[in-house]
Amino acid sequence: MADFFSKINNIMLMTCQLGTMIIFNSFKNMYMYLKNIDYNDVALNIIIFYSRFIETVKKYWSEFYNFHPIITDFVDNVCYLFRFFMAMMVDQHIEPMASNWVNTSILLKRDTTRFEGEPYTFVEKYDMMNMYIISDNDSYDSFFINSFKEACDCAKSIAYNNKSIVESLITMKFEEQYIHYTFYKENDENDPVTLPLIPCKTKFLTVEYTHPRMTYGIFLELDKNVYYANNEILSPLFILRCLKYQSKAFVFDMNYKIKILDENIHSFELTSNQHIFLHKASYKVVSNTSNQTTNANSDTNNDN
Repeated sequence: MADFFSKINNIMLMTCQLGTMIIFNSFKNMYMYLKNIDYNDVALNIIIFYSRFIETVKKYWSEFYNFHPIITDFVDNVCYLFRFFMAMMVDQHIEPMASNWVNTSILLKRDTTRFEGEPYTFVEKYDMMNMYIISDNDSYDSFFINSFKEACDCAKSIAYNNKSIVESLITMKFEEQYIHYTFYKENDENDPVTLPLIPCKTKFLTVEYTHPRMTYGIFLELDKNVYYANNEILSPLFILRCLKYQSKAFVFDMNYKIKILDENIHSFELTSNQHIFLHKASYKVVSNTSNQTTNANSDTNNDN
């Protein structure tokens, strides 16, 4: 009987030793395999696979999105609705989803000795264009030009005749392009808008809003479609409008400074009595009361 249990014990001991040896050899082989792997190669293959996968998904999604109008409208509306509700939560303004509109903005100076709150008030209104009334007597381009001129005449009248108004700004979104004209009490006549718009060759790499009462700056993202000849950008009202359309908290009065870096790596600052006038091949820093150059360094080219 003792011999029987002794044999059983030896068998179990041998089994454990064999199992331990197999596990040890397995781990040893795995270690040697992992040790000899070229992880740079593995990482490169993963990146290549991921890139191909993403490109394939983008390709088929793009085809699916662009060639099915119902899907296109549905996705666009859902995305805009999401952005709209997110903007509402942080008290952020948002542009209409559709193009072909005119926005009238007004910057009012308040009497802080009589009223509490901020020293300046921002007011704006959107007017959507009725594209169905374009007649044979009114061409497509002239319809937009006349609509813009009418809005400018109204903004000009408001700026000239109301002492509380610091500036009025007309922004038109024509298809995907933006037109910006600003009006003060003493500014020169704006050049009449013509279509098609002429692209401006210069761009700004960064535009940063700073204020002495703020511990951080806010980088303003200018749409690439604002860079057209005769556009007036980065005036006080233009700046305030940009701030209203982003989510960070800010302080606004006429003590701000705008730090700009252009595509020629030329950096300069704008104060509240200056804005940018875009030409075909250049830009100019001009006074808010007249289209006179106030900083010769910003005139990169005199070509209109």
